[in-house]
Amino acid sequence: MKLSIILCVYNEIRVIEKSFHELYKNCEKKQIEYEIIIIDNASTDGTKEWLESLRNEKVIKILNNKNIGKGGSIKKGINKAAGEFLIIFDPDQEYEIQSIWDCLNQLKKTDAMCVLGSRLLGERKVYKYAINYYGVIFLSKIINFLYSTNLTDTATAIKCFKSDFIKNVPLKSNGFNLDFELVCRTALLGGKIEEVSINYFPRTKKEGKKIKAFKDGIQSILVILRDRIFKI
Repeated sequence: MKLSIILCVYNEIRVIEKSFHELYKNCEKKQIEYEIIIIDNASTDGTKEWLESLRNEKVIKILNNKNIGKGGSIKKGINKAAGEFLIIFDPDQEYEIQSIWDCLNQLKKTDAMCVLGSRLLGERKVYKYAINYYGVIFLSKIINFLYSTNLTDTATAIKCFKSDFIKNVPLKSNGFNLDFELVCRTALLGGKIEEVSINYFPRTKKEGKKIKAFKDGIQSILVILRDRIFKI
């Protein structure tokens, strides 16, 4: 298996079918050996039922009996993945599928262990909420200072890894803060991290955006500090 793509979904019935079919068709055109791992985090809006009814040989389904958090679900996907390369991709229509291939190509041609799809490289992207925009900058600067990295968007929902590396990284977080733990622990273990510029089309809360900027930001800071102090 060449590539594993991990999708974590929770109450995304409005977009999941369109997102999945766009991803599937795109992967088929690439003629690459791949698998799509979809983890439903105990959705209550019909997303779980849609996934149960999906018939596709490229899909591996994981149905959580209770909500274990985005991070908890992604960790299940990482453990299940069989690909040489692993991509965490958020199918909420905020990110373009092309960004998957941009990250993968960068990972394959360099000695990096992780490539992030940065929303802040290149031309400035439009954000719906200023607190989210400045929060991403602030958290990334903290990581750069503490971990000697030079990154612009550690919160991105497109992260690409070499599987034999990330599968050996011990992960603890179960919430949105896993996004930062993945970056911090990769840096701590000496894994090179690179970024590529991607397009970004943010949603509002009415459109389904779930992250709580202040609460999730505090939890993320705690993870960043914890890993720096205790070094895993």
